[in-house]
Amino acid sequence: MTPRIYSPKTPSQLPVARDQRPLGIIGEYVAKPCSKEAKEVGRLTRRAMKMKAAKLLQSQDEKHALRLSSCGQTAFGSGVSLVSTKQADGTVGAHFTGLVTCQSVWACPSCSKKISENRRDELNELLAWARAKNQGICMLTLTASHKRNTAIAPFLSDLKDALKALRQSSAWRSLRLIGSVVATEVTHGRNGFHPHMHLMLILPSSAGDPVQAIETFRDRWLHLLKKHGRS
Repeated sequence: MTPRIYSPKTPSQLPVARDQRPLGIIGEYVAKPCSKEAKEVGRLTRRAMKMKAAKLLQSQDEKHALRLSSCGQTAFGSGVSLVSTKQADGTVGAHFTGLVTCQSVWACPSCSKKISENRRDELNELLAWARAKNQGICMLTLTASHKRNTAIAPFLSDLKDALKALRQSSAWRSLRLIGSVVATEVTHGRNGFHPHMHLMLILPSSAGDPVQAIETFRDRWLHLLKKHGRS
């Protein structure tokens, strides 16, 4: 069966909201209010990107393409309902219930936004708890050099294997981490795909400066990359 692909306007055909600005990297993310127009532009842009992704996947993964094109478009139950919602600022909105969602954080801009917002709230709770307990907080980013023609799948696999070896080392276990959160991110630029991993580390206050404690793993990480043919 050929996936049914919808074709809304592409992002380049949509109006650009004036108040859309890039966010800087901060210790705690706080969602900033935006205008109704900006929210609508964002919603339409995400929908257009989702349908574009479905088209691109159609020749590679028909099942995944169908999931994407059905997300937010197809009813899964006996019917679809329109439910009104009241925001914290008093504004009233609405959303549909009873629609299929693909729950893909990687391929679906719509589902990714919802999942990312939930994870953001969870991370903020974790940071607040760690600060209240006076624990050490550090974010470690791990990556390797790459070129434009570097194949992404084996590169990402080697990074994950190197991270696994790092976390199994006795030196890493000696940190006595209270907890950690790992997020894998893939960006794209003039040097091709750039997979990397962000680790949020919670260390006991007895570990001292968390940055200095983590800095000692720089040489070990480079050594593990070489073992996997990377640098």
